Amino acid sequence: MSSSPSRLLQWGFLATVLGVSTLVGAMAFSKPTLKSTHNWKRDGGVSRAPAPTEAEIQSALRSVKDAELNLNIVDLGLIYEARQSKPGHVDILMTLTTPSCPFGNAIVQDVRKALFALPGLNTADLRVTFEPAWSWDRVPEEVRKSMIQGATAHAH
Repeated sequence: MSSSPSRLLQWGFLATVLGVSTLVGAMAFSKPTLKSTHNWKRDGGVSRAPAPTEAEIQSALRSVKDAELNLNIVDLGLIYEARQSKPGHVDILMTLTTPSCPFGNAIVQDVRKALFALPGLNTADLRVTFEPAWSWDRVPEEVRKSMIQGATAHAH
């Protein structure tokens, strides 16, 4: 795996601005151990509840946070697609901020927990991709401004 200088600069900037203890070198050179495809079934059998709405699915995904950045994965732009392809089944296409994200496995497990907390969801397929690579452009401008304001407030 190679990391571009701009990718390292993004993380270095983030670590500086937010005071995040990110080990840029370790992230740049460690190998990911994250499984890219997950096919999940509800534990304990099929739920007979009505299938969740798209809004309920988005809300569940918003409850999952990136532990390092303390932002939910939807606002971070990590969810590329979340759709119910049939009642009771959801397909998720997502990414992580970097292929060697130290919280990748935890985020994936938190997505699973959040989805199956929804009554009526019986199966889910999650695919983790790094094409296209995540960038700060995926974070809405209002969220980026809020992050900068929060970092500035903590610096004083």
